[in-house]
Amino acid sequence: MRLISLQTHHGLDQLSDLPAKMTIELLGNEFDAGHDTFLGSAAIMMNLDLFISCDTAMAHLAGALGRPVWIALKRVPDWRWMREGEDTP
Repeated sequence: MRLISLQTHHGLDQLSDLPAKMTIELLGNEFDAGHDTFLGSAAIMMNLDLFISCDTAMAHLAGALGRPVWIALKRVPDWRWMREGEDTP
């Protein structure tokens, strides 16, 4: 299994606390920077088996691309995510 992070800037410091045998590939400081933000993410998503996110913007992008996506939600999520079924409208 290969894990690739699309995270940029804030929160990257949390990756230093991972278990020793767990590695996550980072895409660098220039990834998705500039006026064409999201194009790099879209290109990477097209080559992933699954995209897991807690960020709704990236989850919407994956959905718009028709890519499989899981969203990490709170135990009691916002009403828009509903509580039943495999998907949301």
